[in-house]
Amino acid sequence: MRKKKADDLAKDRIPAYGGNNKSGGKKLTAEERLKKIGAKLRRIRLERGYTSYESFAWDHELPRMQYWRMENGKNFTFVSLIKILDALEMPLSEFFDEEF
Repeated sequence: MRKKKADDLAKDRIPAYGGNNKSGGKKLTAEERLKKIGAKLRRIRLERGYTSYESFAWDHELPRMQYWRMENGKNFTFVSLIKILDALEMPLSEFFDEEF
């Protein structure tokens, strides 16, 4: 019996590689994944009582337009995501534990 390679294991578990996602097994594009991250940031902001992305950015000393771009799934850096998760007091493991 052939041992599964790491890539094969990832395909079984990681939605971006077709495992357990709602896209019918289709690999998500980078743009689709960014939009998914942005949608989750927006949902968390709203759950925390911020109806405006601007007030959230202001209260957490984040560049307003940078935060807007992230919520809208525009290209951003991982460092930017970490800064926002720090402002939310949310570890990466919690942010990515579901829906991804």
